[in-house]
Amino acid sequence: MNAFEEREQAFENKFGHDEELEFKIATRAAHLFGLWAAEQLGIKDAEAQAYADQCVDAELVKQKHAALLAKTEKDFKAKNISLSRHLMEREMEVCYGKARGQLGK
Repeated sequence: MNAFEEREQAFENKFGHDEELEFKIATRAAHLFGLWAAEQLGIKDAEAQAYADQCVDAELVKQKHAALLAKTEKDFKAKNISLSRHLMEREMEVCYGKARGQLGK
């Protein structure tokens, strides 16, 4: 293997590692957001964990925050809880920051 191939392999390895880390951060952030949303909905304990897991599923199925925000917004409306989309988006940013900190990036 020559120097160019070694650099190329190193770049591919780094890219794969970075993608895996971003996936873990997104998953953790969705879970944290789900726990926050469960608290707002008055859901506790095992049910809160299950709700957070559903939020992770919503995030991973669509791979966009819009699906997760739409799910929680619908759940809030069903319980007559008035939270703005802006507040939910800000909380999602907070959860991403926490997830990055927890995973060391």
